[in-house]
Amino acid sequence: METWGGRIKCKMHDLVHDLSRSILGDEISLAVSEKATNCTKICRYFSIMEHTRHLPPKNTFQKARAMYIAENDDFIFGKASKNAKHLCSISVKDVHTSALRAILETKNLRYLNILGLKYETLPEVISDIWSLQALHVISSDLVMLPESIGKLQKLRVINLSYSLRLTGLLDSIGNCVMISRIHLFRCHNVAALPSSIGRNKRLRVLRLGNTKLERLPSSITALENLECLDLQCCFELEELPKGIGKLKKLVVLNLQGCEKLLAIPKGIGQLTRLETLGLFVMGEDAVNYSQIPELENVNKISGELTIRGIARCMEPDVAHKECLKQKTNLQSLRLIYASNVGVNSENKLEGLEPPPGIKILKIVRYSEWIKGLTALQTLEISSCPDLERRCERRKGKDWHLTSHIPHLLIGQSDARHHFIWYTRRICIDSFDRGGPMKSSGHHYAAIKQWVKKHMKNLRLCDGSNCDVFDEGGAEPMIGVGGGQGSRAGTGGGVLML
Repeated sequence: METWGGRIKCKMHDLVHDLSRSILGDEISLAVSEKATNCTKICRYFSIMEHTRHLPPKNTFQKARAMYIAENDDFIFGKASKNAKHLCSISVKDVHTSALRAILETKNLRYLNILGLKYETLPEVISDIWSLQALHVISSDLVMLPESIGKLQKLRVINLSYSLRLTGLLDSIGNCVMISRIHLFRCHNVAALPSSIGRNKRLRVLRLGNTKLERLPSSITALENLECLDLQCCFELEELPKGIGKLKKLVVLNLQGCEKLLAIPKGIGQLTRLETLGLFVMGEDAVNYSQIPELENVNKISGELTIRGIARCMEPDVAHKECLKQKTNLQSLRLIYASNVGVNSENKLEGLEPPPGIKILKIVRYSEWIKGLTALQTLEISSCPDLERRCERRKGKDWHLTSHIPHLLIGQSDARHHFIWYTRRICIDSFDRGGPMKSSGHHYAAIKQWVKKHMKNLRLCDGSNCDVFDEGGAEPMIGVGGGQGSRAGTGGGVLML
């Protein structure tokens, strides 16, 4: 199981694959026969991995229900495909003009998946496929969908992910009344959504991660069935629409990586089903924007959460102290103060105590409750000179509050120590052959100078001692070689603690 494009993908085991093949028997074919046989006449599923070099018999696809073509094949999408009256699913890569035309003539098609389409738009005749329910055009050169897309009244899924030139959706998308999923993940040029999207009342999943969106249309708050709104890494996003609390069925509101987001509108506390948030930003205006108390009833949040703008937080009370501690599914928490942190702001952090089972915590100030986080594995403190002095290893007056944490990173010096301690071997080969440092001697001298400046606690061993260390040795080291795979080239050496 792996995560790709914000979605979980599961791999089929070979045994399951073989079992499926065995059950289907003659109903599945991995090649196109040159001559018509009894098998081809009853074959319902085709999975063609190699390019076909001959025209298939006329009735080859007469009973076909689904076809998977690993690469464009004009031989397959010819006269034979016109007889595929029962064909309802096609997956193909790098389709050409003639093949695309033949595909769009398949009137009973329900599922269409095209990978790597080289055209800026789809032909208007796509609206003739009245039965189409799922349209996947991934990693394409699409700039815009045709206006006729709104005529596909049965369309339920549209996936245009990784279409880097796509500029957006047309207003006609609002006419697709049955649509439940829209995927625009990593469509980097999409900067706006049409307001007509508010008419897609059945929409449940809207993935907009890694786009150029600055704001969402206010009509999006009318999508009462929306369960997933993925805005991960929308680096230009500045605001969410007011009335976000109307989306009562939201389970995922992924704001992780939205660096320009100024604040969260009021009403987020009404999203009691929310399990993924990623980022919570407190605004200066407590009348129009959410504050920490609104999270009190959102107890299903899991995974990672970053809270920004803590300097604007109100004084702690009972609600503050419980709103994070109750979120037992949280694994990672980052508490980031605004730039205008006041003198008494540290008291406000007392009300942000995380659940005891938290594993990763990053803060700019801390409180007594840190010593009670027995499951904490990683704590990073950065850009806080005063706090770094107080938590200095074995010397700071508050060292006892953090000494139980296995991976403790305090300031830049601690980060360098962490880098060296957990490094077993880093082979730094010579720079590009055509670069300024052609000789290994110059290469070695540059590394040595950098080490003396940044890693004063390391000592240098010449290359003759390299062989006493192996990959599984207890001594962390940095190998410097003159070529690929070398243990100790000319002028090479090992750096170790």
